[in-house]
Amino acid sequence: MTEAQLVTAVIVNWNGARLLERCVPSLRAQDYPRLDVIVVDNGSRDDSQDVVERLDARWLGLGVNRGLAGGMHEGALVAEGAYLLFINNDMRFEPDFISELVAALEAHPDAFAVDAKQADWDGNEVVHERTYLKHDPSADAQIPGWGLPQEAVSETRPCAYASAANILMRAADYHTMGGWDPRLPLAFEDVDLALRAWARGRPSLYVPTAIAYHDVSASTREGEGDRLRRRGQTIGLLVLAEKHLPVESVLKLAFMMLRRAVGRMVRGDMASAWTLVTALTLGLRAVPHALRERHCQRRTSGRSAKEQLRWLETVTAPRGAA
Repeated sequence: MTEAQLVTAVIVNWNGARLLERCVPSLRAQDYPRLDVIVVDNGSRDDSQDVVERLDARWLGLGVNRGLAGGMHEGALVAEGAYLLFINNDMRFEPDFISELVAALEAHPDAFAVDAKQADWDGNEVVHERTYLKHDPSADAQIPGWGLPQEAVSETRPCAYASAANILMRAADYHTMGGWDPRLPLAFEDVDLALRAWARGRPSLYVPTAIAYHDVSASTREGEGDRLRRRGQTIGLLVLAEKHLPVESVLKLAFMMLRRAVGRMVRGDMASAWTLVTALTLGLRAVPHALRERHCQRRTSGRSAKEQLRWLETVTAPRGAA
């Protein structure tokens, strides 16, 4: 038998001391034999560092809040493992969680990343399953023109994207792919990374036998955390569109955001309006990078943005779908 490869778990934290008290011990209880844990801290003001040091994990304090994607990338830069496991701090895991993910990735050398099943904290309801891409022109589409629905499956299968809350990949692949994009600070960063990998023919896989329990958005339900989450979702959606959606979808989304910003200004909701204006400003700054990446992906995949999405819809469709 070959020696198990080192897995480095990267946890991004922001004022989550009480969450780390639950998450890190659950990692330490894994049956996987070689595990390193890094907590990347986005400028917490609580006693997170004391908790991390007591739980014998590595501490990487950034001093400022660089968002989820920025924090994960900083952790990846100092990670020593052959595998990188990115997880949220509001999670706990079945004892074989890491073993199941590693086994699936080793069994599929062409795969870029593997994803796990997520149940709610009490295990009463599944909150994340296999994702697939589906054309959706309705106003309720998760990204302009497209939905990312989920389905229950009992075997490992390709998925549209692996959740950043519990994604495992090879460190070498992470760096080759360019890693997390900090321009998507708190939402859609996992969709972006998966779409970049799919453009290179590297699928993400959903592994239903790897099970995590997720206290969803425990760090961002209210107050400043909620404000940062909403801002991150708006910015992330626009940058994702710039990088991966047809040009007409990008223009439609930008116009919609601008119209909403003006409407909220008229109503006196300046905080929400400012969030949208900030997102549009950051989105404009990301345009040169997005254009370069679009060109690279088209050259690599041989497809336009619209053709690539249609192809991925076919590849990830549920079995038996028309």
